[in-house]
Amino acid sequence: CQADPGGTDRRLALRCFRRFEATVDGRPLDWGATRPRVRALARLLAVHAGRPVHREHLMAALWPESPARTAGHGLQTAVSALRTVLEPGQDRGRARILVRTGEAYMLDLAPDGSCDVQHFEAAAGRGLTAAARGDTDRAAQALERALRLYTGELLPEDGPAEWVVPIRERYRGQAVRVAQTLAEVELARGRAEPAAAAAAHALSLDPFHDAVWRLLIEAHRRAGDEAAARHAERRHAQMLAVLLRG
Repeated sequence: CQADPGGTDRRLALRCFRRFEATVDGRPLDWGATRPRVRALARLLAVHAGRPVHREHLMAALWPESPARTAGHGLQTAVSALRTVLEPGQDRGRARILVRTGEAYMLDLAPDGSCDVQHFEAAAGRGLTAAARGDTDRAAQALERALRLYTGELLPEDGPAEWVVPIRERYRGQAVRVAQTLAEVELARGRAEPAAAAAAHALSLDPFHDAVWRLLIEAHRRAGDEAAARHAERRHAQMLAVLLRG
C-alpha cells in the first residue's frame, strides 16, 4: 500500500516488554472482537516495527502446520482484520499504519511513533559503545535508560510460541549484558552500591552467570558490606552446585 499523500500521519505507540500494548493517537486499541491470530500478527509485527516482515515468515510463524495456500489465505484475512483495528473506516489503499511493501508487511511508526523494543535497542547500543570507549558517564546514562525500558520478558502473551522464544531470549540476554556492563561502569566510577544493584538486576534475569556473581561480590566488598558479600558468595556457590548436578 502507498501512503496517502493527502492524509495525516497517525501516531502508533507500541509496548512489547512485560505486556503488549498498542495505542493510536493515544487511543488504546480494542481487541475484543479480534481472533487470536490477528492479535498474534499484531504482536509479531510490533516486535519488528518499522521493518518489513516477509509474508513467508509471517505464515511460517503463525500457521506453521498449514499448507501454504491455507496459510496465505489466513494471513490475508488477518491483515485485513488488523487494518480494521488500527485504522477503522480507512480504505486499504490509504492505510498508513499497516503497510505492504512488495511481499512484506510493516507497522509504520511514522516520525512521532514509538516502540519500546526500538528504544531499548538504541539505548543499549549507545551505552555499550560508550562503555567500550571508556566514556563511563555517558555509558551509565544510556545503560540505565535501557534497563528502565526492559520492564519484563518480551510478549509473555505468546507463551512458548516457536517464533517468539528466540527473540525473547535474545533481548533477555541483551538486558543481562547491559546490566553487567552497567555494574562494571559503576565500579569504574567508584560507585559500588549502584554497581551491586546493577549486578543484582542482571542476576534476576540470569542467575547462572558466573562473571556477574563475581561482580556482585566485589561490589559489596567495595561498598564495605562484608555480610552482603558473604551472602552473595554462598548463593554463588549454590548456583555452581546446581550447575554441577545438572
